[in-house]
Amino acid sequence: MKTLTLFSLFAIASALLTVAQDSGTAPTVDLDPTELTFDCINTATGCQCSHAGTVTLTNLGPTALRISRISTSRSFFSQSNSCGHTLDKGRSCSIQVVWNKVGVGPGELSVFDNGVDSPRKVSLDVYEGCKPPGGSN
Repeated sequence: MKTLTLFSLFAIASALLTVAQDSGTAPTVDLDPTELTFDCINTATGCQCSHAGTVTLTNLGPTALRISRISTSRSFFSQSNSCGHTLDKGRSCSIQVVWNKVGVGPGELSVFDNGVDSPRKVSLDVYEGCKPPGGSN
């Protein structure tokens, strides 16, 4: 009987150790799209510019994603988001990126978290000038 008890305790301890090790696995994250371009199109009413875009952050698991910071690299881009500090596995949130139409050039949206390959980045760019109808130069 004592041998069975010792064996049972060993099995339980081994199972608890396995669960503890698995809970330390970093989450995998999807960020879509990985680039946003803000540009202007020449229309009948003048030059119409896009000034906002949305990026979706999805936690593919296996554990909760802890988000420490979301930021943009240039002052003419800003962001707001619905992500909070924790994103459970299987959940998504939106990051709204806005171009204030003052500056032009490349930038980045960065998400700092406990996931694999952090920080993850979205390329941001502004097309300088107004494209003709149809969107080509």
